[in-house]
Amino acid sequence: MDTLQQLWEYCQFCPICQKPCRDVVVSVGPDDNFRMIDYSKQDNLLHIRCDYYFEDTAQTEVTYIINCDTHKYELQMLDEGMPETQFPFYFYLNANCDCNNASISSIDIEIKWAEATCQIYERFLIDQEDIYLITGQEGYHITLRSNQSRMVVSKLIFSRTGGLIDDGVEQTYPFVNFDYTDIDKSIHKLKTIILFS
Repeated sequence: MDTLQQLWEYCQFCPICQKPCRDVVVSVGPDDNFRMIDYSKQDNLLHIRCDYYFEDTAQTEVTYIINCDTHKYELQMLDEGMPETQFPFYFYLNANCDCNNASISSIDIEIKWAEATCQIYERFLIDQEDIYLITGQEGYHITLRSNQSRMVVSKLIFSRTGGLIDDGVEQTYPFVNFDYTDIDKSIHKLKTIILFS
């Protein structure tokens, strides 16, 4: 994806529900230095507000205001006397759908302070996406990873209580696109891949 805005929209879109209904959550790091206070996104501006810690002591509150289209950002600090170079910082996106059949997470997006410009020079990629294909009495768990051209598949089995659980046996196959608008068709395609692999 070329922009953070495109990544955000991709994370919002649930392939099972076929609409932008996944809730995107922002997390920050490194954990030793940043603790999230809150975040908000309005149109193309993402505000991330954190407490900055040094040696387990809160030093100041910092806010990153990021333009998700241009990748320019502004850093605001309550303690103006602290140099910006002290702030190694990254954030990432996670999203889950209420249908419980699709989740996604991005890779870490690092913000590096540059002298003349405040610009994010990162690739905006998905780290992992988990899809659950369930119909009738059968189902499959598909894990897609952006750094591989493969997918990991495991079969879902019904437990004694009636819920679905992962059988724990993972098989790796070449990546293929599925038509998630037709779950039966997608399961049939997946079973064919498994049969002939």
